[in-house]
Amino acid sequence: MNFSINSGRDLSGGRYKTYKFKVKNEKLKVFDEIISLENLFLAWHEFRRGKKNKPDVQDFEFNLEDNLFQLHQELTVKTYHHFYL
Repeated sequence: MNFSINSGRDLSGGRYKTYKFKVKNEKLKVFDEIISLENLFLAWHEFRRGKKNKPDVQDFEFNLEDNLFQLHQELTVKTYHHFYL
């Protein structure tokens, strides 16, 4: 985990350390890993188990690369909205 340490002395002369954690950067890193193209392809293959004969799954898979690249782009720029057909 990324963090910085600042040390010094307080008013009574005692030593102290402050820790600053970069939680936001860590969350973004995890989000980037989740929406990576590799992970989206793995998630697709896991999702389609037992569903590959359904018409909507076949439609999505027909243009799988284009669909996953578009999904990745929308997730990256935070414009993705889930909707039902």
